[in-house]
Amino acid sequence: MDDLFYSMFDRYWERGTIYLLAAFLPFLLTYLLTYLSYRTTLRSNKQEKKPPVAPYWIPFVGHLVPFLQNPAKALLSITNDFGKNAPSRVKIAGRDIYLISGISYINFIWKNSESFTPKTIQLACMQTVLKLNKNGADFCQSDDSGRTSRPNPTSHVEPNNRIWFHTHDSAARFLSGSHLKRLTSHFHHCLEKRVGTLDLSHQFGEETDLYTFIYDMLFPAQIEVLFGSSFLRLNPNFPSDFRDFHRGLSYLIQGYPRWLVPRAWDARERCLEGIKKYHASLDKETDETTRDGDEKDFIDGSDYIRYRKQMHAKMKGLDADSIASSELGVIWAATSNMITSVFWSVVELTKDPYLLSKIRDEIIDSASVSSDSNPSSLGLDAKKLATQPLLQCVFAEVLRLYAYVFLVNTSEHRDFSFRGWMIPRDQMVAISSHTAHMDTNVWNTGPTGNHPLHTFWAERFLIRPSNRRNGLLKKSWTTSQIPTLSKDWQDEEHTENAASGFVSNTPGSPTVFLGGLSSIWMPFGGGHGLCPGRHLAKEETLLGVAMLITSFDFESIEYRDMWDRLGLKRGNREKKNLDLDMRYFGTGVLPPKKEVKFKIRRRGKMQGGDNVCHHLSI
Repeated sequence: MDDLFYSMFDRYWERGTIYLLAAFLPFLLTYLLTYLSYRTTLRSNKQEKKPPVAPYWIPFVGHLVPFLQNPAKALLSITNDFGKNAPSRVKIAGRDIYLISGISYINFIWKNSESFTPKTIQLACMQTVLKLNKNGADFCQSDDSGRTSRPNPTSHVEPNNRIWFHTHDSAARFLSGSHLKRLTSHFHHCLEKRVGTLDLSHQFGEETDLYTFIYDMLFPAQIEVLFGSSFLRLNPNFPSDFRDFHRGLSYLIQGYPRWLVPRAWDARERCLEGIKKYHASLDKETDETTRDGDEKDFIDGSDYIRYRKQMHAKMKGLDADSIASSELGVIWAATSNMITSVFWSVVELTKDPYLLSKIRDEIIDSASVSSDSNPSSLGLDAKKLATQPLLQCVFAEVLRLYAYVFLVNTSEHRDFSFRGWMIPRDQMVAISSHTAHMDTNVWNTGPTGNHPLHTFWAERFLIRPSNRRNGLLKKSWTTSQIPTLSKDWQDEEHTENAASGFVSNTPGSPTVFLGGLSSIWMPFGGGHGLCPGRHLAKEETLLGVAMLITSFDFESIEYRDMWDRLGLKRGNREKKNLDLDMRYFGTGVLPPKKEVKFKIRRRGKMQGGDNVCHHLSI
């Protein structure tokens, strides 16, 4: 009997093993064949060959599954295993994406960025996320003149219809230079007004979500800065509508139909209708009312938005719906990353009482009134804030750690060849900021490696006079080894020395190194695609952080999940760091995945960083 049992067991075991091997064989063969193809292409002496496809397991599907599970992890894995010495290619549901990584290759792409355009991915995003109609999509698609001031020689687009150039150029002109001071001053005024009128006592109150609190402070202020006070007067529910729209962003990007995500679709409709109502109001007031100077900025909107209105009016073929979709994109770009950067800055500062104390001291140094004043009425100087070493370090490190930008471009007019490799025209070329920001071969992790790249280290960008390499790069690297872009493409912010990249408030004090890092630190992109609103984003982020941490005390910030909200217990759970919401991967600074609960109280008179009693429990 025992012999019969074991005989049957062996028979079924062997059969099960065979079935299992047969089921796994296609995946194994796919990986072996793609790996051999990868190695063969890499070793080939053929000139101008297409970058090799990184090995994958699942036939026909390619790399789709790991990208759906965790795109950041998938990109890091592919880059570390197959993309360090050459560009690589990934296949996602039959579509090739060419991945560029490594300092020399990224720098080469930035220097030749005139040959590339983000039109393909941006137009797809405008259609799926911003509901750009067919009329507007056809208009944008027809513009093949490029983003630079000199149109492509083969293009026959009329000058006024060069929408990609005018969109980028108007932002570069009206969000920097002489306009920047007016914008940041107005932002400071709007935020100061909201902070001052907030009904909060000097005692800790009820818990609330930190991200929501910061959003409710900053979003209306930014809208008023760009669009004037008349916008929210006409659309008082716009902040909540936009928040509902933004919560459903990942579903809209993937093209989910209305019946699956009705809340996001409906919120987007209300946002678009609100923008059209605002434009109609401006047309009416233009006929009936004449305003000058600051009054016009405060009520009717900034020079930037008014110029865009004139710009769109000259473009033959754009209708009111298309223009509203474009303006919704401006609101998305101007608010989401800035607000989320302020959120993570507050979180990281509240974790470290000593760092918070030092940052508050720097903020007092940037104030134009005495330290005995009420924090909500501090006369903060945005330009001076942008020279404070530690505050700048926090800003840079937050973007290094939390910005997940996926920069996708195509070569629209010709095949692109570089260093023996060839990328066909109209194929997607992608650079991941997160991959560059996590390059363990370049970034310093502290004297004893006690500050790994997946952790926040405020002094990573700080250079002390006694040791100019103690914070930024590993000893094996110097900035001379990182190719520097020509002056035309450098981030020539008014607070920076474009030649050295060092920013310091006083001689001999610690400095911040931000120059010459375009190929390893790229939260704002690079080359001709460098974000035109980066100066405004930086100064508003610094102002937002400064206003919040000097006006309020935060206590018992705690990471909460569904179990907490239901009042249930799961035993002794280990406290963990805040999870990022990977659904927003590629769009910029990622928000937290779940709620961050905290208590808040209004601070008394400004006393600097002494007697700070804060903690973060996550």
